[in-house]
Amino acid sequence: MGEKVHLCPRCGRGLSARFLLPGHSGAERVCVICAAGHRSFVHDGVRVSAVVGTLLTAVNQGQVLLAGDLTVSVAARVLFTYAVPFAVSLFTSVHLCAAAAGPGEPPAEAAGEADAS
Repeated sequence: MGEKVHLCPRCGRGLSARFLLPGHSGAERVCVICAAGHRSFVHDGVRVSAVVGTLLTAVNQGQVLLAGDLTVSVAARVLFTYAVPFAVSLFTSVHLCAAAAGPGEPPAEAAGEADAS
């Protein structure tokens, strides 16, 4: 008999770290990949990115864009300006759901289980 390996109920990956996702039917413990792809976290990231990215682009690249001097370099900076707030929002959401999971082993009823061979 081997030790029990806790699995992500969504994808079947091992739960080396746990992330507690809020849900309509209670909380669910999942892996980091599933946590990062959680619909509400991605939607929040898009909203934050749209607002913050637009403000930062207007401040940092507004004169260049209004003059019509769009180059590949400026376009890359604009994309990066939107990507950073998205990444920060997503990282913060995942980090907070990891903190909510707390220390210790996930309970058997919250995570799938399999025997390690």
